[in-house]
Amino acid sequence: MPERAFPERETLPNTSAQPFPEERPRFQPVDPSNEKPGPVYEGHTRADACAIAHRVRHSFEDWRHVPFRERARLMRAAAQMLRRRRGEFAGLMTSEMGKVRKEGLAEIDKCAANCEYFAANAERFLAKERVDMDGPKSFVTFNPLGVILAVMPWNFPFWQVFRFAAPALMAGKRRSPQTREQRSSMRAGD
Repeated sequence: MPERAFPERETLPNTSAQPFPEERPRFQPVDPSNEKPGPVYEGHTRADACAIAHRVRHSFEDWRHVPFRERARLMRAAAQMLRRRRGEFAGLMTSEMGKVRKEGLAEIDKCAANCEYFAANAERFLAKERVDMDGPKSFVTFNPLGVILAVMPWNFPFWQVFRFAAPALMAGKRRSPQTREQRSSMRAGD
């Protein structure tokens, strides 16, 4: 990728209507059932966001070459971790956004099933497709080209990540995380 496509942190233009924070913003969810404040999560400064983008872009160069078998193993491990910690994650959804526990458990199960589905099928989905074009070696190929940034609503905090990340990671792409507070709760303990 040309260097100009990923300029150094200091040279990235600020195109947002609101200035990017120079200090880390802090986020604190409130449990809607009892109005008690939850844990405090730190957000990102402009420099943090640029550093994350650079790290993800550079790690993509290695990830794109990881064989499907290894990607599938890691995706199945993610499914196992989700199932092992489903009660904990459903509890977070309940305390941080008021999601009914039963719905939170179902969301985690759906995420785990999604990971297993793409672990089992991505290689077949992305296999080269022969095309008859009067040539001996004509085909369509699906190659990872870079990093994907997703900005999504947060009413299904786990499903929004896994519906996007599982197929993208299996395809050899890297997912750029949205914010630290959205990752902190999921990563605690693993």
